[in-house]
Amino acid sequence: MYRNLQRACTVFLLIAGLSVGLWGCRAETEAPGSAPQAHLVPALRFAGVNLIYALRRVAAEANLLLALDEIQPRNLGPDLARFRVDLDLEAGPVVQALEKLKQETGAFDFMITENVVYVRSQLTLEHVTGLDTKDLPATKLKVNIEDLGKWIMSNRPGSFLKVKRIRGEPIFRVVELELPEQSSVLDLLLLYAKKANRGWRIRRAGQRTPGPQGRIAIIASTVALWRALDEPNIPPWSRRATSTLAALASVSKRTGTPICIKDRSPLGDVRGWLDYGKKIDPQTPAREAVGALAWGGVQHEEDDYTWEWLDGVIRVSSRFYSFNLPGQDLLNDTVIGGRFEGTLPELARWINENRSKPPTKVLMGGEITGKGPASKLEIAEGTTVEEALLDFARASGAGWNLVVVDALTPDASVRELPANAWLGAYLMPLESWAP
Repeated sequence: MYRNLQRACTVFLLIAGLSVGLWGCRAETEAPGSAPQAHLVPALRFAGVNLIYALRRVAAEANLLLALDEIQPRNLGPDLARFRVDLDLEAGPVVQALEKLKQETGAFDFMITENVVYVRSQLTLEHVTGLDTKDLPATKLKVNIEDLGKWIMSNRPGSFLKVKRIRGEPIFRVVELELPEQSSVLDLLLLYAKKANRGWRIRRAGQRTPGPQGRIAIIASTVALWRALDEPNIPPWSRRATSTLAALASVSKRTGTPICIKDRSPLGDVRGWLDYGKKIDPQTPAREAVGALAWGGVQHEEDDYTWEWLDGVIRVSSRFYSFNLPGQDLLNDTVIGGRFEGTLPELARWINENRSKPPTKVLMGGEITGKGPASKLEIAEGTTVEEALLDFARASGAGWNLVVVDALTPDASVRELPANAWLGAYLMPLESWAP
């Protein structure tokens, strides 16, 4: 009984220390004797992005590294990426922008120290793990991120931390670290971020699950380095290299033919079914190339997608989109009509604001930058969402990629979907995927 009471007191003190010590001061902290430095961000306009994207863009514009700490729900769904951000941020201090995002979502807390902004989701604050325990010995290390992961596992085996590689992201940057006594794994990772000039993303796990022999196994937490998101609305290079979507984008760009793609995400994120696989532009005329890329391969009885020519536009519907009806009703909704002028993200916002009925699902158009394909439209009352998008493609001469996003079933670790859930359809210019 005494041991249980002692353990309970320790956990209580740990949580209290985190709440007061970590989150009690959220403004920038500078080294003693240095002049205060204001991290400023320009005005940013989000017409439907997930919260992680918004945080990465704010950090990049403020010239700060982003260390993101979130949980891995038991249904393998998202944590911070569950939240949709559709707002305009005024130019000003980075703290002001982060506080605005925090107020809009209620999903995280943050602190800024030196050149790092550390963001921690509310779900991780409710699930304190071994990564927070301050019991590491004082040490000096000369390591890259993989060697650091091995050192952490050998000194705190209960952390179960695995280093995850991201294609195109170097992991061999060796730095010298001096860790004071009574530090945590989290302290060590933040120190590495500062020294290596690289942000990271932690996905905490720790849930127990039956192993292959029926024994209890532990799902490891992961940490992955990532670079600053300096360019808006640009998918990772690895996804612009060889996917079916990239091949179609290449055909559209090469032939000057607008290709409009309707797809669905199998994982509840911005990545559609056609954003997987390995295919390249066959370098043939547009219709011939689109027909050739549809072939699903010898192991599939059906094509990866169906397509048709619609008055100067090629419309593509992926097999995964066509076989799943939920979410397709969004494109059949009507708008009240009016005049529009702007880019595709601005059209997504305009459609959401001018739907004939209050929408339950919305278009998420990414970041508004004022760049990219644009058009002027006279939209008649009763026009469907899909018709408006196709008219935009004809008028601008540029296609688009639309991915229906259905949220995964909530579980006990995430409780319920937020009011501003990442739910509807993600819309981006197809040219973003062109290799």
